[in-house]
Formats: sequence, C-alpha cells, structure tokens
Amino acid sequence: MNRPRERPGRRTRTAPPRRYWANELGTVASVDQSNVRYGVTVRFEKVNYQGVNSNNYAVDELIEVEAPKAKAKAKAKAKAKAKA
Repeated sequence: MNRPRERPGRRTRTAPPRRYWANELGTVASVDQSNVRYGVTVRFEKVNYQGVNSNNYAVDELIEVEAPKAKAKAKAKAKAKAKA
C-alpha cells in the first residue's frame, strides 16, 4: 500500500475523538509501509497517564497541518535553482 501523504517529520492533528490525544498536534515519527491498519506512529509533546508520548494511527485518522521543515541543503539547492 502506497502512503505518499504521511512522511516522518510532518505535523499532524489527530481526528479520533475517543483517544487520549484527540485533536492534539503531533509529529509523524515513522510510517509502516506494509499492509497494517495502524501503521503511522505519531509522537506528542505531552505524555499520557502511563508516561507514553506516542501512539499508532491509521492514515485516515490524521489531518496534515504542516509539512516538514526543509533542511539547509535543500534550501540552498532551491535558492540556487531559483536564481538560475
């Protein structure tokens, strides 16, 4: 299953209302490319009552808020390409 929308580093908001981190912002830590229902691991700033700060979600349970920040090399390459 191809999951082009979710990549590590993206800021997402969780959609399921019955979970501890409902409507919280988190960062995608990893994406399991196999055919797993809850293959996207999201890390949060705050911890839950067990001291855990990550949870697995399905792709359709996440709302993308912000793309990952470009690294310095990518920024320099984009600037050089724009000048040309």
